[in-house]
Amino acid sequence: MDYKTEQDHIWQSLDEAFPAVPIVYKTDLNEELSKLERGCIENALEAVDGNQTKAADMLNIGRTCLIAKMKKYEINQS
Repeated sequence: MDYKTEQDHIWQSLDEAFPAVPIVYKTDLNEELSKLERGCIENALEAVDGNQTKAADMLNIGRTCLIAKMKKYEINQS
């Protein structure tokens, strides 16, 4: 048996031993990213006592971008 044939045989054996199983996700990526982004914004604001400029700097985004995201996620400052 040559190298190529042996390699093909190994792959075939692995395919038979571990058939491909489709991965099913229970949530979509956009939903998960939104949760993550909202959490990061809330944590940054909490860390700087609600100072939007400092929170935006922590997140490496502009203050106006932060304000837009706060409106999007309905994050109110206390």
